[in-house]
Amino acid sequence: MDATRGSVSSNSTQATRDESTEPFILRHGRRYLRGVQHYPLPCDLPELQRQNLHTLLATSVIGRALGSTPSPQNPPKKVLELACGSGYWTAVCHEFLSGLGYEDVQYIGLDIVPLAGDLQRQGIDWKFVQHDLRKPPLPFDDDEFDIVVMKDMSLVVPIGALSQRILDEATRVLKSGGTLEVWETDHIIRSILPHPPPVPGKSAQERACAESTATFLISPITPFTEVQNKYLQDSNAWIVEALDRRKLSPTPCARISEMLLQEPDTLHSVGDRRIAIPLGELRWEREHAMASSDPPKPKRRESDSQRSNPKKTSVALDTGTLTDEQAALRYTALLVVVQMIESLEPLLKEVSGKNQEEWQRWWAGLMSNLLEQKGASSGECLEGHVNNVMYNRYAESARVNWTLKFAAQDPAHKKEWLELMSPKSIGLILRSIKTDYKFPMKWPDRITVLHKLRNKPEQGTDHFILDVLILSEVQRRAAARCIEDIVVYDYRTAKKSPLPPFMIDKFQQTFQLQEQAKKVNSGRVRQLLKRVRELEKSSWDRPDAVEDFGSAGKP
Repeated sequence: MDATRGSVSSNSTQATRDESTEPFILRHGRRYLRGVQHYPLPCDLPELQRQNLHTLLATSVIGRALGSTPSPQNPPKKVLELACGSGYWTAVCHEFLSGLGYEDVQYIGLDIVPLAGDLQRQGIDWKFVQHDLRKPPLPFDDDEFDIVVMKDMSLVVPIGALSQRILDEATRVLKSGGTLEVWETDHIIRSILPHPPPVPGKSAQERACAESTATFLISPITPFTEVQNKYLQDSNAWIVEALDRRKLSPTPCARISEMLLQEPDTLHSVGDRRIAIPLGELRWEREHAMASSDPPKPKRRESDSQRSNPKKTSVALDTGTLTDEQAALRYTALLVVVQMIESLEPLLKEVSGKNQEEWQRWWAGLMSNLLEQKGASSGECLEGHVNNVMYNRYAESARVNWTLKFAAQDPAHKKEWLELMSPKSIGLILRSIKTDYKFPMKWPDRITVLHKLRNKPEQGTDHFILDVLILSEVQRRAAARCIEDIVVYDYRTAKKSPLPPFMIDKFQQTFQLQEQAKKVNSGRVRQLLKRVRELEKSSWDRPDAVEDFGSAGKP
């Protein structure tokens, strides 16, 4: 992960609407931008949630929403986020700047399509501008913004003259004395070697933040090696080839400082902060703790709130092992990596040459290896919650596909169904999930996830309940049962909303079909039981039947 700053003086579904009225297209069961050739990621709710999780991870390990600290002598008045997506970073930045006392700040989000909700309803002075970054110039005046942020744009802009042109545009709209921040993440995984040396030239605050989050500040002298995990080796190779075909960089972090340092006439005070986040507890961290000559002694680590309340304390071993918060950060990093591979599935499957069955077998192996067998060479998975998290993930992914099928079956309201998967207007939010785990599934296996409505939705209701069944093909039985409580949420008003009429109509039809199928299948079960009973009466359950005790019955 790199936060760099500089101060400036398979099968596709063909849609019937044209690009101007319908910017999305459904492919491989997920929603993509129509007509955008280079961008490899989908634009649906699971991907937006992954990006939000990634933003949360980045701001957590850096300790703030901005790498720079605004000056009270030059307080920020206007902030621009390029390729803003869901607008989550803007909301985090607003909270950060408000906490510093900068309340009078206007935020502008720019992207090719509107994916963000109305942040004004959250009390943010925010405006969305729709514009294709690949078609400069930017629709802003010179010297208009105090802060310009370019975050996770390496998969948006191809390598070459266009990326330089966009950097020039970002500096053009930036005020003299303003700040340009570029946040990026490499898309392939490396393994950090044991006990890396301290990075010179870093502030005490940066070192303290890295220590508290159990991350590593890195520099050109930080020792890395190729990843040893066979699944990450596969995904690394496929990602490099897939991105190379689209002229996208798999390792953008190394290029950022080079690009900014090549602008001495417009940029000065260029600094960078590169951070490595392990995907779990490192083996040598644990070995170092176990090799300690003295038994590990617990060390109390108290937050400010805990110091004010002596009854609330947390205990962590002062031996290099992780606190719960540090382990959660690393597990979040692992989830971001796994979900990124999942979002790139169509590209990676094409590059690897695998068919659907081969890909599913490889994917199941990756999930089992990384999340159950602690197979990441740079660290171990967060223990104790692996199966629970993944089963809920299966249910979530299947629920998205379940909803998308309504879009295909209800073409008159296709747009409305697809928008349920985005924070654009009315969307679906998981309020709670209850999971009853039957047994842990192990690779190799294939799963089937089934959803059904528990009740018939009525007019005016703002939520619905889904019963979920997760089936193991190998075991031929249920691995888990879930109950999902789904809320309809209006992002424009930031409130719950009643189910719209098109959902009520389709759900009522679906519930009626469920009841009909239940009646038919119940009849089949009763008929089967009747036949079994008849067989029993004709064999061992006859009035004249005599029990055979075998040799035990002989005198």
